Amino acid sequence: FDRVLLDPPCSALGLRPRLEVETTTEDLANAEKAQRNLAFSAVYLLRVGGLLAYSTCTISPKENEDMVRHILDAFPCMSLLDAHARLDGSAPNRCPGLAGSLSDEERAKVIRFDPCVDDLHTGFFLALFEKTESVLGAAEEEPSPSPNPNPNPNPNPNANPYPNAPL
Repeated sequence: FDRVLLDPPCSALGLRPRLEVETTTEDLANAEKAQRNLAFSAVYLLRVGGLLAYSTCTISPKENEDMVRHILDAFPCMSLLDAHARLDGSAPNRCPGLAGSLSDEERAKVIRFDPCVDDLHTGFFLALFEKTESVLGAAEEEPSPSPNPNPNPNPNPNANPYPNAPL
């Protein structure tokens, strides 16, 4: 795909008004697992040069900045773009990412709408990535003829060739 919008299930901690919150730490862990699995699929479906927009309606750093860190670490083929540069000036009160898992340069590229800034916004997060190369390397782009009848170089077809990425 040329473009993928990944708006995965999340804890929705940015939605307002919320008179009571019933989100548990188990809910947060389950959301993070689902987000990692969906990110894995999205990266593989994206063509080289394609864009991935990652968004949530939560203020949880584990589901936002930590997921950006996960995508960058698990998939070196993904480059973080400046999401602010892609929006026009119609989105006031946007904030950089929170300190923690991202560098200052990376924090400046993501967008966090914080409901604490004003009464007009819900909590929302956006990060934009570009796939700069194939996940599998050059072999994915142009398979070379092989005298081996089994084109899979991995002797164990069930093994995960990407141990850092969730399956």
